[in-house]
Amino acid sequence: MSEVIHNVSEAGTQACPRCEKPLVDPYGLGWCKSCGFCRSLEEEKQLMPEEETAVQPSNVVLAGAAVGNLPTWFWMVFVGWFAILLGSYAVGKWFTVDQEFQRAVWTSCQIALGVFAIFSTHFYLLLNLAAEEPTLVFKDAMTGGRLWGMVGKRLPQYGGAVQIAAWGLALIVCASFFIGGLMHWFTYLPGRENNPKHPVEYESRRP
Repeated sequence: MSEVIHNVSEAGTQACPRCEKPLVDPYGLGWCKSCGFCRSLEEEKQLMPEEETAVQPSNVVLAGAAVGNLPTWFWMVFVGWFAILLGSYAVGKWFTVDQEFQRAVWTSCQIALGVFAIFSTHFYLLLNLAAEEPTLVFKDAMTGGRLWGMVGKRLPQYGGAVQIAAWGLALIVCASFFIGGLMHWFTYLPGRENNPKHPVEYESRRP
């Protein structure tokens, strides 16, 4: 909007730029009783475009800043999961079809390691949180429900515990899905000791 033109009369009072009638409070509000012109409002309107043009961060920038502020333990959870997934997939491809025993042993050991990591984390949390919550008992270390509820309210203090437990869960899941072979242990049930893979065929060949 163009500059507000101030017409000054011979008596030294400012006139309205619209109707040229005297302004009320010419050096302050600058209001015209005749047409409703207000000099102070017009001046504010001239400043508004400058305020509106202030650079506002986009949603993408804000999201990027939020991701960048995530703690290290959060990223380590995903790095560990990815490494365990790739390693388990490679091991599953490495074993051949006739290595079912070796496959079952590896899977069992990996699952046991994952279980150990999770329950070790539970006992660590129990020892540290029992001072704050006296009602915690040994059963809570086995189930873990109450412990993780308390941990969620105390992050990032216990971020390392979350990291270890998440890796333990990854070991269990990836061993089951990408390596497998646990069904091999069922071949050692009573009655299958002579020919674990083909007991029926073995019995048919007996004299």
